[in-house]
Amino acid sequence: MICSDSAVNLYRKLKNDKAYRQIFTVFAWSCFAFLVLGWNLGLGGPTLLDLQIIANCSLEQASLFFTAIASGYMVSSLVIGVTFDRFDKFLHIIFGNVGITIVMAAIPWCKYYELMFTIHVLKGFLCGFSDGVASTILIHLLGQDCRRYIQILHFFFTIGGMLSPLAAAPFLNQLEGSNMIKNESYNGLFDMTTLRYNISNVPTVQNSHNLLILRNTSDSSITTEVYKPYLISAGLSLLSVVPFAVMYLTFDKKLMETKQKKLTKEDKNCELPILLRIPVLLTVALCSLVYTALEDSFASFLATFAVKQYQWDKSVASYATSLYWASFSGGSLIGIFIAPLFDLSKFLTFYSLMIVSSFTVLLLTTLYGFDGGIWASAAISGFFMSVFFPLFFAWTEEDFLHVSARVTALIMLSGSSGVIINPIILGKLMEVSPVWFCYILLGESIVLFLLFCVGTLLSKRTKKIRMMSELEIRVDRNGEIYENGNTDAKVNKGFEITKF
Repeated sequence: MICSDSAVNLYRKLKNDKAYRQIFTVFAWSCFAFLVLGWNLGLGGPTLLDLQIIANCSLEQASLFFTAIASGYMVSSLVIGVTFDRFDKFLHIIFGNVGITIVMAAIPWCKYYELMFTIHVLKGFLCGFSDGVASTILIHLLGQDCRRYIQILHFFFTIGGMLSPLAAAPFLNQLEGSNMIKNESYNGLFDMTTLRYNISNVPTVQNSHNLLILRNTSDSSITTEVYKPYLISAGLSLLSVVPFAVMYLTFDKKLMETKQKKLTKEDKNCELPILLRIPVLLTVALCSLVYTALEDSFASFLATFAVKQYQWDKSVASYATSLYWASFSGGSLIGIFIAPLFDLSKFLTFYSLMIVSSFTVLLLTTLYGFDGGIWASAAISGFFMSVFFPLFFAWTEEDFLHVSARVTALIMLSGSSGVIINPIILGKLMEVSPVWFCYILLGESIVLFLLFCVGTLLSKRTKKIRMMSELEIRVDRNGEIYENGNTDAKVNKGFEITKF
């Protein structure tokens, strides 16, 4: 009944309110833009080993592509803070998506490592630019009503992240470098698995010293068709430009701004004492850092881990990444409805505990050589990671302090720092042993759980302070008591009024 009432109310607004109709149109096409954004970013993990082949580099070097993306994201958050109020909002998105179109089409053709690294920095900058601008536009237009809309926006992001690995799987090179050998005298390329069972049928392979392990080879016989899914990404990015170009040319922007001003309410949150404000900001920043490091690293390195540890085909490993995003998408959809029912601190703490359990499963199954743990961990962690980012700002706003531009910058910069650091660590350690993937993620998930426990304790203190500061008592000439200046809300709490 509630859903039907909401649908009727939405229909009436769209029919009778031109400004709301324009705002809803911006939201709808922003959902498509976020689907494309999730597609573009979700493509990096499953195609990492193919990009490694193209750039002729080691896994440690290839892992720095994710660091490059995170660095670009960090720079974009700073640029948005400078340009957002100075230039047209739609032009921001048009610029970002046109740039992404060019970058995604160019990535598979960057055969030099330095060029591949640089273009990933540019990819991170442009993706971060579109991400930040689209989210900020909705917050700007919807004000305090944006919470559920932002969750829906990120739900579409996860849909894109789920679909891109499926699209990439048929085009991935199925030969993993460390399983390939080359006979220098014959100059032929063989699969190690085939040679184990058919060594007698390969007369050119005489001695083990003639075999060269091909970890990083520029041999022309190793090819990849990874350019095909990247061209699909470029096409989708270009398609996402069209609606924003139309809105830029046809929408009445002053009408939307007037509507926005009516929806925005004056913030009455208090300033926390400095001795409480510092640990709050530190906890918020560390939560952002550790969570983004976890989410990005798991999605980016899961396929590589499966190939290195269990010698899976890249297409199967890509499906595991897709399962992660599918579970992420389902959890995001469910979170839209259940998150408002619970205290956010306790809700996020419980979800972080479940993430710990998922990586515990992954580590234990890996130590015992059971590859099914990958599927279980992908499903569990994807579901329970899904709500963190869209709810993180709401948690900060509701439990701690107003999310100002400076607080937003702190959260974004600390989050980018986590994504920059983790690939460097994982790239080095996974060259030694892929199992380090499990150790690192389990350790970071435990830290995240402890941080939310600390956040829950801090929120109890901050809520008391904010409630006391927000309670405004007014007494009229007749001695009637009202709360927060509301003439319709009489306070009947047995106050004694002393007249002087």
